[in-house]
Amino acid sequence: MMKQFSEDELLRKPLSEEQRREILALSDMPDSEIDFSDIPEIRELPAGAVRGMLYRGPHIRLNENLRRYFADLARRKGVPMNDLVNETLEKALAVAEVAR
Repeated sequence: MMKQFSEDELLRKPLSEEQRREILALSDMPDSEIDFSDIPEIRELPAGAVRGMLYRGPHIRLNENLRRYFADLARRKGVPMNDLVNETLEKALAVAEVAR
């Protein structure tokens, strides 16, 4: 059986080598082999629970050159990189529409 750690142990200290090895072993293991029996089954959602509240939609991955370019430009302009990328794509779409 695995040792249970308190929130303080998990969040306030770096992982030990043993913990790192255990996490890597679990990440390589298929779900069918992981023992979830100590986790209680949720039979109904608690009052006030909201599904999907933290869902932010699909993530777009930029190649390293674009990520570096937009990160640097966003830092210089003092705006969030996400806003800068969206604004740039909207302008590119507008230009493409005019070119049609």
